[in-house]
Amino acid sequence: MIHIGIDPGADGAIAVLDENGKILYRAGFPKIGNKFDPHGLNKIIKKTKQKYPDHNFTLELIGIIFGVSKSSMVSLSKNCGQIEGILIGNECRHAMVPPKEWQKEMWKNIKPIRKASTKRKKDGTPAIGSVNTKATSLLAAKRLWPTEDFLRTERSTKPHDGIIDALLLAEYSRRKF
Repeated sequence: MIHIGIDPGADGAIAVLDENGKILYRAGFPKIGNKFDPHGLNKIIKKTKQKYPDHNFTLELIGIIFGVSKSSMVSLSKNCGQIEGILIGNECRHAMVPPKEWQKEMWKNIKPIRKASTKRKKDGTPAIGSVNTKATSLLAAKRLWPTEDFLRTERSTKPHDGIIDALLLAEYSRRKF
């Protein structure tokens, strides 16, 4: 069984793992200019399904994200709907998993990295910042694939959040399905 994770974000990605957790493929979404190209992703999904007929796709299910603008949520929801439509249209077996669910599994035994907070509690002590999900996911991914650089291209200088999340979604699928 092959496990494919898809992060539907604005800078989303797709990743493929074999039954042992070895990375077979990973890439940021195809784009036209700076916009997501659903036709390009459709081609990738078709090829992946043909190459690996025994597969399971896991797509991050988008819900309400506090602190994110309405226009960003509309764009994210649109991407998610288009990707689900591509999976259905290609008759791909798939699951949709909320971020909290896959993160809970993938962050086991990892102390979450927190953002700095400028707020103070009523007693004057510093408040604890919210969890930095990107940094915590990178830490989880580095523990699973210590030699992987998670870069989108050879010229990239920092790990690609979409690739990291897509790999963790594929690993979640491998563990749960």
